Amino acid sequence: MNANRHAITDGASSLPERLPPQNLEAERAMLGCCLLDPRKLDEAVEVVQAADLYLDQHRTVWDAMVAIRERGGRLDAITLADELIRLGQFDQIGGDETLTELVDSVRHAANAAYYAGIVREKSVARQVLEAGEEMLRDVYSYQHTASELVCRAEERIFAVGEADAGQAWPMDVLTDETMARLELRREGGSPGLASGFGDLDGMTGGFQAGTVTVLAARPSQGKTALALAIARHVGSSEPVLFVSLEMSRHEIGDRLLSMVSGVPGAMVREARMLSDRSLGRLHDAAAELTRLQVKLDDSPNRTVSQIAALARRTKRRSGLGLVVVDYLGLIDGVRRKGESRQEEVARISRGLKVAAKLTGVPWLVLAQLNRQSEHRERRRPELSDLRESGQIEADADLVLMLHRPEFYDANDQPGIAELLVRKNRNGATGVVRLVFRKECTSFDGTAAYVEPADSPAF
Repeated sequence: MNANRHAITDGASSLPERLPPQNLEAERAMLGCCLLDPRKLDEAVEVVQAADLYLDQHRTVWDAMVAIRERGGRLDAITLADELIRLGQFDQIGGDETLTELVDSVRHAANAAYYAGIVREKSVARQVLEAGEEMLRDVYSYQHTASELVCRAEERIFAVGEADAGQAWPMDVLTDETMARLELRREGGSPGLASGFGDLDGMTGGFQAGTVTVLAARPSQGKTALALAIARHVGSSEPVLFVSLEMSRHEIGDRLLSMVSGVPGAMVREARMLSDRSLGRLHDAAAELTRLQVKLDDSPNRTVSQIAALARRTKRRSGLGLVVVDYLGLIDGVRRKGESRQEEVARISRGLKVAAKLTGVPWLVLAQLNRQSEHRERRRPELSDLRESGQIEADADLVLMLHRPEFYDANDQPGIAELLVRKNRNGATGVVRLVFRKECTSFDGTAAYVEPADSPAF
């Protein structure tokens, strides 16, 4: 078989003439895996499209396989051959010799997604190469101003990722959605995702799709525990992705067992201290946790791009209602040359905002506060206490700050935590009082909120 795609070259280009990026072995292996196990085709389809394959023959085979799978037919070498014969394409792809080559290219189907990833990488590289060569032609044509060249270059590079681009909504659709949310609010409902804490949801309207909520606190105030409580509530009805950059899945597991069972965390960690009654409560808690639609990722050193890709993949495969990231300061920003930490954090913050909009689900992002609040008399945190970058405040749609007075004075409101709504792009700000159970590091209920800020009447 001969490759039918060649590098784009002309006299103006200084690039050497060579084949574009491609990996025919990976293409054959991916197709072979799908023939061995048709279920692997579902995984590969999430990664590549026909246009991502380099050879015409491979694209033809891919299209035929997808067509068989989409109409619910049985996919194997025989049915694939019949499909290609029916379409008059069997001889074009090389007949039995090509199909045999595909089947013999792999011994098992386990690595289909891996091969698909290679195919997609080479496809993106070809698209970038083509965009670059088109930019070179523009430059050497001497027909465009510098500003026009920059704009055309941006358009071509961004077009490479067009499959992940958003959508422009017509006004009739936008108006219908807006009126539907209005009717829901009139009936006492909330258009947002409920946190499980009634007074908080009453003040904020719940977590809105495509928005970023920042939950910030000083260390040891309980922000992870509160995020887990929210994930637990949401996960009882909708899928949740919890990205833990600080704690391992084992630590999270212990926290959840203690939170749900009511057994103190120290006893969970020291299992020898457990009574039969406590053990029974832990078993009941484990049964409840297994029913939650929560997926945990505890991989260290995640970048915003990696977290966003994980969220998109999770949404494609199992749906997604909420993304929780614990916490912003540990996201790997891959600092650029000459970039300050503040600029790096600002770039991370903007990346999270874009990721939330593109996934179309609420993102709850945890953040640390600096020490300034601890030097004030009441120690209540303010927006200016957000650590490392003011861009976090600018990008967030909702900023919540957790404060436990008893952390500083054991006699100051013991068992009560204050959740300060410091920024609410679409509503009021104020203070929600939560019940905090220190022994289980859990938030079990909500007291009536106090000190609501003045808000305009409409």
